[in-house]
Amino acid sequence: MRQGLLACLSLRAAGSRSHRRRGRCPALTPGTGAATSPFDELPPPRQLGLFVIGAFSGIAVRGLVAVLGAERLTETQRMIAAGVIVLVIALLTMWMIFAWPAY
Repeated sequence: MRQGLLACLSLRAAGSRSHRRRGRCPALTPGTGAATSPFDELPPPRQLGLFVIGAFSGIAVRGLVAVLGAERLTETQRMIAAGVIVLVIALLTMWMIFAWPAY
């Protein structure tokens, strides 16, 4: 990706006509051999599954921050709540990996 960006900047600096005609960088247009991430090569159901796992993880981090920052809870209550959040997120992630119908 970095090489494609450098090629685009060098074309722009040189005043290339092909760059002006297309209106965008030819090195980064799809289908021209530009570098893609491994995520782009996965089928859409797997991409959706990884996205949902990431969303679960984000919700879990937000919940852990809220629970551990709560002042009205005792230390024991905080640890129980944190354990429950981790357990629920682990179960949801396992369900996504092993039993989700899209796989």
